[in-house]
Amino acid sequence: MAVSLVLPLWGGCSRGRSSVQGTAPPQLDLGDARCSVAAGNRTPFVVEWAGSDRARLESAIRRGVVAVRYQGCEIEVLSDCTAPATYEYAALTPKKESVEVHDANELYARFPRGAVRLEAELERAGSLSVDMMLVGRHEAPSIRVEREQLKGSSCVQATHVVTGLTVGAFRLHTGAKEDIEVDLSVGAEAGAGLQRQSAREDLGSDGDVDACVGASTRDTTPPEGCGALIRIEVVPLGDFERHREVADAQRPLYAHGAPWRKPAVIGTATLAVGVVGLAVMTVGIVVASNAEDPFDDAMPDPARQRAGTAVAVLGAIAYFGGLPTGVTFLSIAGVRKHRAKKAAGLALTPAGLQLRF
Repeated sequence: MAVSLVLPLWGGCSRGRSSVQGTAPPQLDLGDARCSVAAGNRTPFVVEWAGSDRARLESAIRRGVVAVRYQGCEIEVLSDCTAPATYEYAALTPKKESVEVHDANELYARFPRGAVRLEAELERAGSLSVDMMLVGRHEAPSIRVEREQLKGSSCVQATHVVTGLTVGAFRLHTGAKEDIEVDLSVGAEAGAGLQRQSAREDLGSDGDVDACVGASTRDTTPPEGCGALIRIEVVPLGDFERHREVADAQRPLYAHGAPWRKPAVIGTATLAVGVVGLAVMTVGIVVASNAEDPFDDAMPDPARQRAGTAVAVLGAIAYFGGLPTGVTFLSIAGVRKHRAKKAAGLALTPAGLQLRF
């Protein structure tokens, strides 16, 4: 199997051949290609991470939704860069699960950060496995995250946001997968158990399986000793920003925080003033035209006529000022909303408002 990690023995052989045959042929770096593919995995394992790195992530999620720099096989936790929200714990019925890896492609896809280090172990043992007991998930609430909302000195490096983390207990080892609850056998089966154990090399573990067995769906936090981080779920910041644009474009005209709310409110208010002004102007005209002296049909009442005229003038000012102002501001709100829909790729179809690709 061709791999990107060149062992010293292979390197020595290459130099030996070079002295006889001249310049050695260039070697294709398959690791870089596999890392490029691995970067598309939105649910990478973290069981192969060093304990200190998992502890750093575990500490960071207590302060808010964590941002990471995820490029190729590199996943760096930006512990001082968080979004303004907190994770909520969702307890699960305890579940046993095992994942077995047989080739380098699977290795890079499932364990991108530790793939280069584990590739030699996979080559030697033929397979790697992680046995897990899953008891719950830390989940980010449904939020809209803009890059500007991230707080911290390292946020400029952020590429993704961690939206979920699976917790429980795990054991990473060489060889075939096993039942995580089964320890070494005793009595007549002790020899077979010891033989299986000697053929398998533990590469890392965390969490107490016995503590996990007692987990309940009513738990509000992981059981003590059973909160090891096993897997994370990430979403690119670009997707969050895209979701925000789409969500904003579909917000009602008067929704709080919408960029078109203020002109919409002003437009509606002034348009209402215009409508009221039209009614007042009509009443004033009627009063002024019917201002006649009740004791003398030939002589109108000057005071009543003046009052009607004044009312008509005030109504006219309100009408001719409010109507165009209201139409103008409502047009501004409509244009802003239309531009947001266009920027978000939304189109009005016979089936309703949908994304346009």
